Amino acid sequence: MALVRGGFEYQGQKCSACSRVYLDSKIRAAFVDLLVEKTKKIVVGNPLDRGVYLGPVINDAAVKTYDAALARATN
Repeated sequence: MALVRGGFEYQGQKCSACSRVYLDSKIRAAFVDLLVEKTKKIVVGNPLDRGVYLGPVINDAAVKTYDAALARATN
């Protein structure tokens, strides 16, 4: 799914990172299920290790940005 790559490549720290998706309500549930399935398969760790796709963010400011986005998404 290109959305996963677009949203998570370079830990989402790129100008073309996907931050919004517009969906027809008819496909929303299936789309979200597939997105969750694909993101759960992302390997997090040291990006120098083969097979690791998602590594650390660049600095403390990036961590704060991620934490704030997560808080908004889960409230």
